[in-house]
Amino acid sequence: MAAALRALSIDDEQDPLDIGRLFLLQSGDFSVETIDSASKALSLIQKEKFNATIYDYQGPGKEGITP
Repeated sequence: MAAALRALSIDDEQDPLDIGRLFLLQSGDFSVETIDSASKALSLIQKEKFNATIYDYQGPGKEGITP
């Protein structure tokens, strides 16, 4: 079995994090970590590697479109 892809899901609201995590886990192809702020996510991705990040479209302080 191939290693699961690591995804990081970032949202300041818990419900979207939970729903997105469940959806990705059901595929069997992902391990998913969730986090509630962009600043925490930026710190985490400096320490750990992820294959994908999923970010809130309208997050506080940052939004998911602008690099």
